[in-house]
Amino acid sequence: LLSPLSHSHTSTPVPSHLFFLASLLLFAPPPILAVPSPPLLLNITSTSNTAATLSWSQPADNGGKPLTAYTIYAASPSPLFYASASSALPSSLLVSQLDVLHTLLSAIQQAEAGGEEEGPDVDDIFASISPTLFLPVWSGGESERSAVVSSLVANTNMTFFITASNDEGEGARSKLVWTVTPPSVPSALPPPTVGEVFFVDDTMKMPVYWDATDPLVAGGLPLIEYEVQIDEGFSADEYFPNRDQRGPFHTVGVTSEMYIELSEGHASYIIELFNMYFVRVRARNEQGWGPFSPPTLFEVGVNKKAE
Repeated sequence: LLSPLSHSHTSTPVPSHLFFLASLLLFAPPPILAVPSPPLLLNITSTSNTAATLSWSQPADNGGKPLTAYTIYAASPSPLFYASASSALPSSLLVSQLDVLHTLLSAIQQAEAGGEEEGPDVDDIFASISPTLFLPVWSGGESERSAVVSSLVANTNMTFFITASNDEGEGARSKLVWTVTPPSVPSALPPPTVGEVFFVDDTMKMPVYWDATDPLVAGGLPLIEYEVQIDEGFSADEYFPNRDQRGPFHTVGVTSEMYIELSEGHASYIIELFNMYFVRVRARNEQGWGPFSPPTLFEVGVNKKAE
């Protein structure tokens, strides 16, 4: 008879494939982490004279870690873009190098538009110019899929690419996309300057001149002419209670020069000594007239600027 404390026991063997799976879990190497692959489907959805809207899709591979940011870069063969972006061009950068950039970007654009792969020479040159000429113009979070890039210049060729980043770093660039911003009417000029009174054959004159040399205000086209207006003025005694009463304004001249002489008898009234006036100016290009400048307040015989 068997003792009540005795019993028979048969052990069940563990299948070998379970040992194999357990060993994989216990001794598997950690996943290889890397920077993300390039974002996909970068596209320019709209363009104005000062901005471009871009859209994209997330990268095919996030590098094994969540994405943290997207960064858009831009370049242009025009130095005006770099001035507008408030980033000074390196002193070693010459206009000839911008010409090389234009040729290079054109070659890359043609290759990418035709579905061709870029050759190593193009990639090497691109890598050498990218840190210098491609400026970061927008950065956003990992959930973003579109962006508006502003501070562009009218009538200028612009080229963009985008990168994705994770905690391991910034990934490779996307394909390039490009556009030409349309021209526009000129921007407002700075307030004009009024000089001292002088006399020609007993006729009182006052010089008015303005600065229209900044190419960023030209709208991407040559400036053709300027219109100068002054208001009807008031005596010095009326100045303080009426200092904000500007206008109505009357055109006193249209000129292709950045200079005009006001004189007695302009328009339908007389510019009188010691009276006070507001003067303003605007510019025109092939797109039309731009807005008037802020007005300058002057007293005939005294140069004084409006606050």
